[in-house]
Amino acid sequence: MTSGGNYDTPPFDRDCFPQKEAGCYVSARNIVDTVEASGRTWKAYIEDYPTGGCSLTRTSIYYVNAHNPFVYYADIYNNATRCSRIVNANPGASGYLALPTQLLSDLNSTSTASNYMWLTPNLCNDGHDGCLPLNQTVSQQNQYLSLIVPRILNSTLFKTQKAALFITWDETATKVNNIVTAIWAGPTVRLGYKSLVPYSHYAGVRTMEQEWNLPPLTPHDSAVVPLTEFFDPPSSSPAAVG
Repeated sequence: MTSGGNYDTPPFDRDCFPQKEAGCYVSARNIVDTVEASGRTWKAYIEDYPTGGCSLTRTSIYYVNAHNPFVYYADIYNNATRCSRIVNANPGASGYLALPTQLLSDLNSTSTASNYMWLTPNLCNDGHDGCLPLNQTVSQQNQYLSLIVPRILNSTLFKTQKAALFITWDETATKVNNIVTAIWAGPTVRLGYKSLVPYSHYAGVRTMEQEWNLPPLTPHDSAVVPLTEFFDPPSSSPAAVG
């Protein structure tokens, strides 16, 4: 999703600790490199992130480094300016339904909103762990999305610019055919549209490359079809991706 790479090899075939274990970092080009090279801006919002920046100290049981791809890239981790673009999404709150107030604040400010905005929910809100009071992963993420998505779509940025929200998961809960859901929403998206075409996670980054005229990162993302059929009209290019 962020580098077009295939990391089904050691040490990435398990939850290796970024920058601290042998080989647990990525030196390849990533989406931050191409977004910045195009003159666009980016920001990563990570729920329950300890302090922001490139901190690797886990202070919340609802956060894991494995869900924060940006700290794995050497050219981000070793760059203080880039590290400052990784922030705690929900300062002052934690756990179930701790909404990303920092993201929502930026979405409602034309001066602080970035072109590329990444959100990683915490382990309760992303449906990974069962958390009280529901202790039911599907219900938790459904409730979270029912609260956060309307706020994003009603933000200043989404009401005034050609923005698009992309929601997807990194794994399936049932393991049946390893199929996950992917959802597009926003003013440039076709309403009630469902595709019959199977896509991979590479299509997410490929769509950005297509719409923003960015170069492919690897042969993996360059070989797939972008998700542009979801846009209305299909050639409509979103100015921001949330």
